[in-house]
Amino acid sequence: MRGSIRKEGIIAGLIGATLVVLYFMVIDVTTREFGWTPAAIFSALFQGVGATEEVRPSAVNIAVFTVIHYVAFILIGLLAAALAAQAERHNAVLLGAVLLFVTLETLF
Repeated sequence: MRGSIRKEGIIAGLIGATLVVLYFMVIDVTTREFGWTPAAIFSALFQGVGATEEVRPSAVNIAVFTVIHYVAFILIGLLAAALAAQAERHNAVLLGAVLLFVTLETLF
């Protein structure tokens, strides 16, 4: 992976992750307590908490989730940048990327 592709992917991932964090913050501040959404996602994924009443936001839960969240978005950004670079050279890659995106959006 070339340096510019890597840089573009990391920047895209950081921007995407930050926008989602800001969205979580707005929702949490207006409807619940600060940090509830990342704590709830962390608790559900890694602690097996099923009921929202059991979620207890803590600095550790929020910090660990935030790190995982940013790493995941950076990896997705790198993949998107690599696909975009390949699509510039090969039209079939663009079609595959669009079909993959539409499939993922439909399923999730």
